[in-house]
Amino acid sequence: MNELLRAARRLTKSSLLRKLFARPNRAHASGTDEAYAARMKAETAVYKDVADINVLPAIFHYWSNAYLRPMLEEFGVSNPDQFFAKYLLESARACGAEAPVFVSI
Repeated sequence: MNELLRAARRLTKSSLLRKLFARPNRAHASGTDEAYAARMKAETAVYKDVADINVLPAIFHYWSNAYLRPMLEEFGVSNPDQFFAKYLLESARACGAEAPVFVSI
């Protein structure tokens, strides 16, 4: 586990990540930037009048309860939060560390 933590720390200090996630220089704007701006404007307009963008349509709840929940219940849980909690707890107990560390990628 310590090796994984050290690797994660090295990765966060890596110049590779800075290159991968660097923002493009806006001084060289091109037609693709204009197209992207147009798509962003259109997408923003879709959600302009939505009070809570986290509210899911009723069909999601029907579908997830009809199809996903039975699959999760085979693992002894009813929802994704319980799934992660159960297996993180099992992993923490198995490693025996006083303060286990989990990495989310």
